[in-house]
Amino acid sequence: MRAAFTTALLVGLLGVALAASPGSSARETARAAGNPCQDAINKIDKAKAKLKKLRQNHAPAAAIQKAKRKVKKAKEAASDICDPPPVLYDITAIDAKFDATVNHDDDPACTYTTDAHWTGSLVPGPGPATLSLYRYDNQGHAIYAFNTPPGEVPVTVHGTGTATMTCSNPSPGPNGTATCTFDVTQVLGFGVGSDSDVSHDPMKLEWGYGFNSFSYGPRNGGTCSYSGARPPSISTSDYSPGLFVNPLNDGSNALEPYGLTTISAFGAAETLSYSGSASTAFGLQASWNISMTVQRR
Repeated sequence: MRAAFTTALLVGLLGVALAASPGSSARETARAAGNPCQDAINKIDKAKAKLKKLRQNHAPAAAIQKAKRKVKKAKEAASDICDPPPVLYDITAIDAKFDATVNHDDDPACTYTTDAHWTGSLVPGPGPATLSLYRYDNQGHAIYAFNTPPGEVPVTVHGTGTATMTCSNPSPGPNGTATCTFDVTQVLGFGVGSDSDVSHDPMKLEWGYGFNSFSYGPRNGGTCSYSGARPPSISTSDYSPGLFVNPLNDGSNALEPYGLTTISAFGAAETLSYSGSASTAFGLQASWNISMTVQRR
C-alpha cells in the first residue's frame, strides 16, 4: 500500500517545476515601474508617435519608410531586453542518498529493526534546465524562473534494506531470529523549480523527489534466513521506510519534509542541493541528501 501510494504521489506531484515563460506580463509591469525594460518601451512609443505624425502630415514615402524601420528596430531592441531568451543549463550530475532505520517496539519479548539505504545517479541525456525572465515586480526588479526539463529529470536509484526480528519467548512462542532483505533498482523522476511568484533574491527552489517503500523478501529481490528453535516470521505487509520530498508537504510527517531551499544567484556552474534528517520518539533515524550540478551552455 505504501509503495503504491508513494508512486502515485510521485507521478502526480514530482513535476513541481513552475512552467514560467516570459511574455507580455513583463512589458505590462515595466510600464508601471522603472526597470531596464522601461527605456526600451519608451523608445517604441516615441518611434510610433513620430511615424503617426509623419502620416498625418502626408510626409514623403521615404520618410515614412524610415520611420517604420525605426519602429521595427525599437521593437526588436525591447524584445531583447524585456523578453530575453532563456539561459540554458546542462544537467551534468545528480548525487542522491537516503538512509533510514526504524526500531519497532510492538512486542516486548522481541527486538525488530527495519532499514533502507538508497543511492541515486543521473540517467545521461536529460534536456537542459532553463533560467528565464518571468516578470518584473512592483519595484521594477527582474524576477527569474529556474526549471528543470518538463517531465522531470530521470535518476537511477538503487535501494537495499534489511528487516531483522529476534524473539525470546517461552514455548510455544517464537524464539530465534528472522532476517529478510530487499534489493531494488528503479528509474525515478526528480524535479526542482523556482517559486517565481514570491521571491527573486534569494530565489526559492522547490524540490520534488522521493524513494519508494518495499516489503522485505524474495519478491523484491531479497532473501530471508532463519535461526533458533522457533524463529519468528516477518510479514510481507511490513514495508521499508520511504521518503517523499515536496513543497506541498507541511512537514508533519518526518519522512515527508517540506521541499524548499534558496540560492542567491546563478553563475556559470552551480551545484544545487537539498538535505535533511529526522529523529523521532518512535524509533526512526533518517537522513537524506540530493545534489544536482548544472553547467551553463
